[in-house]
Amino acid sequence: MYSSQKGLAAAAIRNTNTLSLSELMVKLRDLVARTLRGQFRSSEIGDPAVSISSLGDRVVESLLPDIFPLQVAIIGFGCAHRRPWADDDDAITIRQIITATLAGDHRANDGHRGALLLRRIEALPLRPEKL
Repeated sequence: MYSSQKGLAAAAIRNTNTLSLSELMVKLRDLVARTLRGQFRSSEIGDPAVSISSLGDRVVESLLPDIFPLQVAIIGFGCAHRRPWADDDDAITIRQIITATLAGDHRANDGHRGALLLRRIEALPLRPEKL
């Protein structure tokens, strides 16, 4: 999370896989507000984490995020944009596309696992119940 007055802080929410979407959003709103005020806890920045960076609200189509110390990886999301797309039957249609990029610390993971993660993220909008 970024605060223009205080620099970059990559605070994390732990055990997100055990939270419902509504619980996660409550924790995220709280963490963002406290981080922007510089009031996050040391335990929220102490462990290795996978972070998400998005510049879609700034109409950036794609980004290659930098890993902040203690991060294992960071996934970057751009804004949705309309592009031609070839369907399975080779028909060309126009779709909303979001570019996702991954930067990883190779001391903690490898490109194969990163590719599997990106493929899983790609499939999630097709099955929203898995979010």
